[in-house]
Amino acid sequence: MLFRSGGVLALAVFKVCFDLGWGLVEAGGATLLFLVLFENVQVLICRSETRSLLQVSLLANPWVVAGVAGAQALHIGAMHLGPLAGLLDIQPLPLGVWAWTIGAALLVVPITEGYKAWLRLRTSAAPMMSAL
Repeated sequence: MLFRSGGVLALAVFKVCFDLGWGLVEAGGATLLFLVLFENVQVLICRSETRSLLQVSLLANPWVVAGVAGAQALHIGAMHLGPLAGLLDIQPLPLGVWAWTIGAALLVVPITEGYKAWLRLRTSAAPMMSAL
């Protein structure tokens, strides 16, 4: 479900950028930034299937945190390094674009946290229902 929502949001990001008159390179760069940010947030949220994001320490699995940081650093480096930027057809983006793509990527947090809360309620209600 969340992968589909990420894809739909990515298409929305691209359409908004394109409708604002951005060129293909700029709109594509903002969309790629959104996808990288979205997946990094998704990885951090999915460290537990049922426990809240705030209940799982970042130190519980430092490899995941290192992987997320590494992926983000690679993307930032690719935007600023000529050969990689040319290969991916991306360029550095203004801070304003970073701000709203981060905001859009964070939309997955309440969706996932709500789903996890629903799972916890359903799991805790199951023993009560079987006692009836």
